[in-house]
Amino acid sequence: MPSGERYGIYILQFQNGEVYAGQTVDITRRFVQHRHKHGDVAQLCFKPCARDQLNEEERQTIWLLEENGFRLRNFTFTSVLEGETDFDLVMPVADQDRWLEGDLSTEPVITRTNDIELRRKYVRSYQRLLREEKSQEVIEVLRVYVQRCIPVPAKSELSFWAVSCLPGYHRRDVTIYCRININWQEVFTICRDEHGINFSWHTALSSLQTAYGETLDALLAQYPCLEIADHYYEPGGYDQINVVALSSPMSCELLNDSNFLRSMRLFNLRLMRRGPCVYSRNHCFDLADQLFYQPSNREGVKG
Repeated sequence: MPSGERYGIYILQFQNGEVYAGQTVDITRRFVQHRHKHGDVAQLCFKPCARDQLNEEERQTIWLLEENGFRLRNFTFTSVLEGETDFDLVMPVADQDRWLEGDLSTEPVITRTNDIELRRKYVRSYQRLLREEKSQEVIEVLRVYVQRCIPVPAKSELSFWAVSCLPGYHRRDVTIYCRININWQEVFTICRDEHGINFSWHTALSSLQTAYGETLDALLAQYPCLEIADHYYEPGGYDQINVVALSSPMSCELLNDSNFLRSMRLFNLRLMRRGPCVYSRNHCFDLADQLFYQPSNREGVKG
């Protein structure tokens, strides 16, 4: 192929039926590299593409393949990670399946991780949060979310999920109260803007569509004050949507809705199976303490 015509998107198909999609500025060189790494390449498909469109085309191709049921060897941009993962050592796959299907049994609070230096780093942030408007209301919603939507939260704390307290934000009219991060992205954020406090989730789109229809009209009819956006982060893949509740009562309704619970659980579990939380350095232990205990029985961190 002429050197000026080697930009584009390619798909490798392997002998076991798996596929891999990627971008390249030199398909000839890239194919040779793959052949050295993988001895089971069965077929190559290639589509020329302008260099400035490679990133978007690659993302859309991967999502389209995944949406149509192909088994991908890709890691980036995919929603579902196949095979064994490190998280399986924390929570066996059989337990993951039971939890995903609605087992709301409370995990006994075992001895938790406690990083003294990390705790000290964010103690002032937590104290400032307590002085914010409706801070206890915010913490209560966050507590319900962690207990219902994070798998084995005490065992997976810090390693697979983290909570930040009053993280910085570039807009002066918005204050982020707290944020739950899993893997490489946020999944739940509580903030205050000029309209009041709102609650923002990134959750599994396909699960909501199964329950409420492809357009999600039934969801909006049931919760007319919800805001829905196509905002996404790459780690969660194509199967995600951003849902925002504009009040604490509505957020509580959603956290009691079995259909919405399943979509949040599915999304969070997928991310935890992708690997550790890279935002652990922002974990606020003082805030996390409040997420494991009822208000009348806060004993602090053990160990």
